[in-house]
Amino acid sequence: MTIRRLFWYALIGTNLLAALLVTLPAFYQGRRILLGHIETQLHQRARQLAQQIDMTLFERLVNMATWSRLRIMEELRAGDVDKRLSVFLRDLRRGYGGVYRLLAAADLDDRIVAASDPRWLGRRLSWQPGRRRFVVGGRTVEVLPSPAFDGLVFRSQIVDALGAPMGWLYAVVDWQALRQFLLQSTEAQASQIALLADAEGRVLAASRAAAENLPLTRLLKPLGQAGLHRFTLEGEVRVLTGSAHTEGWKGVPGLGWQVVLMVPAAEILAPLQRLWLSLAALLLAVLGASAVLSYVLANRIAAPLTRLTGFVRRYREGQALAVPEVHGSR
Repeated sequence: MTIRRLFWYALIGTNLLAALLVTLPAFYQGRRILLGHIETQLHQRARQLAQQIDMTLFERLVNMATWSRLRIMEELRAGDVDKRLSVFLRDLRRGYGGVYRLLAAADLDDRIVAASDPRWLGRRLSWQPGRRRFVVGGRTVEVLPSPAFDGLVFRSQIVDALGAPMGWLYAVVDWQALRQFLLQSTEAQASQIALLADAEGRVLAASRAAAENLPLTRLLKPLGQAGLHRFTLEGEVRVLTGSAHTEGWKGVPGLGWQVVLMVPAAEILAPLQRLWLSLAALLLAVLGASAVLSYVLANRIAAPLTRLTGFVRRYREGQALAVPEVHGSR
């Protein structure tokens, strides 16, 4: 390798190293700031959404505790022969605009005596283990798991004026009411997905119907805390997720659910990719300019050394030459 080429490579390498030391920290700092902002934003939005769901469930619990005390519930003892209780439940359901799929009153054997939908009259209900109990206003309200309903089932006991139990008041909250919260949270960005999942990772409701079949069991286990995470779901779709737990409202604990917000990684990282392309173009420009400048400087430094080397070679070969004048870069 000649002295000129050695100097040229050294100068190019020095310039390139200096450019990398400037641009790479700038890129990673920008990336850290952007992802940190996204993390904070997803966390806050998931927490707000979880709080909305907690407030909604609290309202349903209060409704059950209040309605089970009403005097009209005593129609249950007479078997609701005049259908006053059924009419009341039907009008109550209509007044809530579809929030409830069904309102029903059952006897102590869980046989429905009055209902907002007459098709349920006479049916006997059965429940799986796993019920949750909440005390609201001195009344116990239970949340029951049931595959028979596409919704969340609430139950509160109906008692007479002397406190003797007469039966049960049931309310089935439509999942669509909870899906509306999820839809509203993603209206501004259609590519995002909002999910509501139970503690076992089963999706209860989603802003997109197709997302209700996502395998979230392994997705949610690492989410012990809300924040930003990377996962690969079916179809190799990379997403960034933020989550928050439902913590309850006004002293009433939550159901242990999680709200999960999903944003496609490609959408979030697109600004970073554009930034990286800009920095790469800048690096190429710097490398081209430094190559030209380094070639000029290498020639200025190597030229006098090359002339002296040529003189020594010719002198050694016996040619009587005068010592040349050497000019060049100091």
